[in-house]
Amino acid sequence: IHLTVIFCCAEYLTRKSLPDLPQLWSFRHFSCAQSKTIGYLVSIGYVIFGISVGYSAAFYLIAQKIPTVWIPTGPLFDPDIISTYIPFYMPISLSIQAGVMEECLFRALPIASFLLLGRKFKQPLTALIFIIPVQAIIFGLAHAAYPQQPSFIRVIELAIPFTLYGLVYIKYGLLPCITAHYLFDVYQMSLM
Repeated sequence: IHLTVIFCCAEYLTRKSLPDLPQLWSFRHFSCAQSKTIGYLVSIGYVIFGISVGYSAAFYLIAQKIPTVWIPTGPLFDPDIISTYIPFYMPISLSIQAGVMEECLFRALPIASFLLLGRKFKQPLTALIFIIPVQAIIFGLAHAAYPQQPSFIRVIELAIPFTLYGLVYIKYGLLPCITAHYLFDVYQMSLM
């Protein structure tokens, strides 16, 4: 239910603030889903995914050379994986949910809301300049519970690429962001 509410709010605000962008709800139609536009937007998502993986690897290599930074590489296996009926299903399903929900919640809702507020007060550019880095920092804070020291290192790690995600959302809509987020999450969760 909460995913449906978040999706509907994000779709509505995106339609109000950025009416020229493709509407996510229309992607369920076969004729729209097979269009060149959708293929183009998904390919942008793949490019962003590649950039995100490269950035993540470079960030970890650089950050681990700083004496006060501790970032574990994570477990090499998940012992709970053998207790699941279909082991490969969990990374796929969690990644779809995270990709859609987090992009709607952290990208579409704040950016579209601030863009509408900016237009109301005749300052849309100021609103965008403010909200693009802020939404990335909030996204980083929401993911800062991972075991690493100092705790703000995760915020720095995620704020940089998700500023790019915010810019991509403004230009192309949610589909490339959801695609890249899904691919990155399924890649990370499937490593185990």
